[in-house]
Amino acid sequence: MTLAELVAGKTLAQARVFLDELVTVPNPEPIDSTKLMARLDPSDANEVLATLKAIAASDNPLKHLVGEAYIQIQGKGIDLSHTHSRTMIDQLFAGNPALATKLKALGEKQVTRAEANGLGRVKDGHILDALGGA
Repeated sequence: MTLAELVAGKTLAQARVFLDELVTVPNPEPIDSTKLMARLDPSDANEVLATLKAIAASDNPLKHLVGEAYIQIQGKGIDLSHTHSRTMIDQLFAGNPALATKLKALGEKQVTRAEANGLGRVKDGHILDALGGA
């Protein structure tokens, strides 16, 4: 959306609050084991890695996919923002929904609404221009 579309019908103050509001967006940054250990508490990180390793060694129908995920997380990492990654997390950690939520949160980040719409930091003058000089 353009700045004009985002601020239409708002006052300068309302537009500023709206644009500066934090929103959650996908974070496609690859998460590897180092980042996993840094961002989760040790017991959660251990459970994630142990679960992947155990399923990869089992007769689970997803063992090959999980085995590849285990290899990737030890290497270049996995994009946890991807729909398929998030679905796999839900399946693998169905017995621990709190851990699934924490793991999926690694595939998200908080940015301002302006940043989420590709606008970066918007100054009041830009808002006033978009409002037609109001």
